[in-house]
Amino acid sequence: MLSASSMAVHTLGFLVVIIVVYVSWNPTALFSWHPILMVVGIFVLILQGIVVYNSDSSLVAHSHPKKKFNFHWCLEAVGLLSISCGFMIALYVKKLNGKPHFASWHGLLGLVVLIWCFAQGICGVLHSFSLLRRFVRPAGSRILHALSGVFCFTFACLVCALGLRSDWFGNAVINAFSDTGIQHLLTYITNFFMILVCIILLKQVHEKYLLQYLFPRRPMETVKAPTNAPKPMKSQRETKLNRRTKKSPTRSLILSQN
Repeated sequence: MLSASSMAVHTLGFLVVIIVVYVSWNPTALFSWHPILMVVGIFVLILQGIVVYNSDSSLVAHSHPKKKFNFHWCLEAVGLLSISCGFMIALYVKKLNGKPHFASWHGLLGLVVLIWCFAQGICGVLHSFSLLRRFVRPAGSRILHALSGVFCFTFACLVCALGLRSDWFGNAVINAFSDTGIQHLLTYITNFFMILVCIILLKQVHEKYLLQYLFPRRPMETVKAPTNAPKPMKSQRETKLNRRTKKSPTRSLILSQN
């Protein structure tokens, strides 16, 4: 059973989703599905796919590595599908309203993160089938994949933070709470939650991959017997025989011939 500290990443991720979904919920408005699909894809599916390999916070920490891998790629694939649908909805609504595409930092960085996610998925598939072994060692490609994934998730949180500052989300907050001051409070709280999630994931990659790569454990050296070890004790018969041979060289010659 996970402790309270181990459940922090799951709790923070779901709190971000609850806040955004509650403010944006309007099933009749097509654009409202854009933030909903984005936060569900990032903070539920993709986040859980990364945390699968966290020894402290994973919900399947004691499962077989093959089972963890299956959980990882399934969650990441569905999460990528979710954010792709949210991205296409934003493009479609902007086209209907005749607004320019990628005119803000939110839209431009969102495009970069989406391309990054697809590249991350392709590299993960190539690594799982050992197709990158000619160029990068398996351990190196695993570390690069983990680092790239965490930084991609961090940039996705930055895009979400920019979306919380948009005019559309501000109007949605006013419609939900009838208060202009609550927008800043929700923005700060949600950004704080996202920062904590990123810190937990960075700590995971640092402990699981970077420490093992930068400071690998050396195999234990075998203990050799000292050179000045005492010689084994001779039996009484051998001792008597040696004394006789020293006293009589002829006898030793006869004994050696026998």
